[in-house]
Amino acid sequence: MRIHIIVFLLVAIVHSTNTVVVHSTNTVAVLEIVPMGDVKFDVATSRYLTNELRSNARNVLPQVSYIILTRENILSLLPPDEKEAECLAEACTVDIGRAIGAEYITQGYVSKLGNLLALSVELYETMSGNLIGSFSAESKGVEGLLLAIREKSPAMFAEIKTNVKLKNSKPDTNIPSTPSGPKNNAWIAVSLGALGVAALSIGIYNHINAKNLYNDYKAMEPGHDDSYYEPTRQEAKDAQNVGNIGYIVGSVLLASGIAIHIWF
Repeated sequence: MRIHIIVFLLVAIVHSTNTVVVHSTNTVAVLEIVPMGDVKFDVATSRYLTNELRSNARNVLPQVSYIILTRENILSLLPPDEKEAECLAEACTVDIGRAIGAEYITQGYVSKLGNLLALSVELYETMSGNLIGSFSAESKGVEGLLLAIREKSPAMFAEIKTNVKLKNSKPDTNIPSTPSGPKNNAWIAVSLGALGVAALSIGIYNHINAKNLYNDYKAMEPGHDDSYYEPTRQEAKDAQNVGNIGYIVGSVLLASGIAIHIWF
């Protein structure tokens, strides 16, 4: 039983120094749908189309795992020297995503195709810059573009869930296997120290117990065969062995905690 306690202490410290940080929430930014070239429609139309796109993102992506940024969120997160209109005109969608810390970002453009309005919407993973989904549509009027958003954008946003599943199924070498930083190092040092003290306490207890058992063994009545004395003698020996293990394990853990506290 005492050996099991010491094994538990060792397992606990190995687990504590191999913590993996997992991010469970993904942020999705939906930028304004922008008219390009000769296309002219008012701000209200642009925002209406964008709100439809954003609503479909909310409907497809569960709120527990995904945050859909509003236009106000995006503007408040942009650095002070960034101008949304200028940046959008330069088609730097991925750059905006990185600037505001969004994992995924989508952007739509409306241009002229003959006598038609042509809508093109693209969805990017900002960290890699990879295009993971898109759709396009042509229509004589804005109403047709609105219908296309309602019909086609859900499938595009579903690609985010597929992409997240693929990322989670592969080990991410960019995630550190051990905590880093002063606070985490201090936490590790304290944990090691606490476990070391616990192991040393077990060692001290068992050495005291071994001494008492040995005294009991010496005080036993003489004249009996070895089978009469052996259980007490063996119990004293086992307690002493467990005590030695407690001393060794406790000393190593305590020394490791002190070393981490000093050097890191």
